[in-house]
Amino acid sequence: MARPTCTPNPSQTEGPHWVDEMLNRADIRSDPVSRVVQQGLPLRLALNVSEIQAGSCSPVSGCYVNIWHCNALGVYSDVQAQGTVGQRFLRGYQAADSQGNVRFLTIYPGFYNGRTVHIHFRVRKFSGSQTTFSFVSQLYFNDTVTTGVFQRVAPYSSRTARTTTNSNDGIYSSAMLLRLADNTSHASASFNNVINANPGLAGLDTTPTDPDSLEHQLDFGGARRLWRLPDSAPTERPGYPCPWCPRPRRTSLPCRTPLTRSAPNVHTHTPNHHPVAALDRRPRARACERRRSLEQTLRTPPREQRVPPPVGG
Repeated sequence: MARPTCTPNPSQTEGPHWVDEMLNRADIRSDPVSRVVQQGLPLRLALNVSEIQAGSCSPVSGCYVNIWHCNALGVYSDVQAQGTVGQRFLRGYQAADSQGNVRFLTIYPGFYNGRTVHIHFRVRKFSGSQTTFSFVSQLYFNDTVTTGVFQRVAPYSSRTARTTTNSNDGIYSSAMLLRLADNTSHASASFNNVINANPGLAGLDTTPTDPDSLEHQLDFGGARRLWRLPDSAPTERPGYPCPWCPRPRRTSLPCRTPLTRSAPNVHTHTPNHHPVAALDRRPRARACERRRSLEQTLRTPPREQRVPPPVGG
């Protein structure tokens, strides 16, 4: 059911661990290849997405809702710095039903230094393969419930006490607090997310308010986590992957030339940088065009492209 009060929720940083795995599934607890299920208290999460139209809230049917979060030990999947490249646990998306609802089965998130317990989520609309809207924020948990879960349930209980709670987390917003219940055998949580479509229209950045996730750079693994390199990436050019260019996962070649930052959202490269250097993180269709152009330039065989199915058709 759409949210009765029509106040848009705040967008927040996506963090350094967003990976567009395109995993359409409700149960995100396992890695789809190894089938290993993450340990922790099962969490049933229900989200509703509404948008402001003519001053009132209407459900957003067909939008894609991604969620991703760390496991009970504070580790994200598919992160080079954490040794989980190739694993895809605790990631997935669902398409909202006619009432704007999606439901996930996951585990209660753990924690890591500097952050309170949270879940990242992204709401997107597509026209064919083109992203037309993207909203990113985070969901938070009641500290009293979290403390009870962490003291009672393994493997959370094997860890030292956390030092960052909602009260001293620099990103936390009470507007994004989940409705939460600990039912002993599992936890249940729900949230009504209200979006305003106009600020989310895709321009140069697919996430309007957070093109570079600067807030998360000092998180555990954040400063060291760049972008995952494809196995066939060339190695003759010195340097490291460029975190400001489109993510070179499977379908594109990485920027392997050192970069310097001239401003928070601007970067420059050495003259030998590849042809797409001047273009920041564009919508997915434009990134595919650049990949095709780059692959042709370097005379490499085209790679499989992964794009979402069209919405509503």
